[in-house]
Amino acid sequence: MKTVVTFKNLKSSEPLREYVHEKLSRFDRLLDKPATASVVFYKEKIEKVVEISFSSGPLELHAKESHAEMQGAIDLAMDKLKKQLTNAKEKTRAKRTRAQGMSLGERFVSQDMEA
Repeated sequence: MKTVVTFKNLKSSEPLREYVHEKLSRFDRLLDKPATASVVFYKEKIEKVVEISFSSGPLELHAKESHAEMQGAIDLAMDKLKKQLTNAKEKTRAKRTRAQGMSLGERFVSQDMEA
């Protein structure tokens, strides 16, 4: 995954870069296509803010979180992205099953009856 990390009004921090790369690498196994991520760190009054823009093929995800600690903000933003990603994948799966002529529930019932 290609990741671009930007610091606005903050000193660049290598441990934060590594932390973000580690967290974003977990999304690779959930994706079908290559992805790019843009991460922006900045400070807003006393809160530290993280904005993450994530794209993989036609999928575009965005998350913005603030927290007293930068790692906390990263974790909260990653949770948001994971939820958005799972919702998008479930939505596409549901579209595929409807396109084949039966709902997801009907499909599970028919598979149970066959077994």
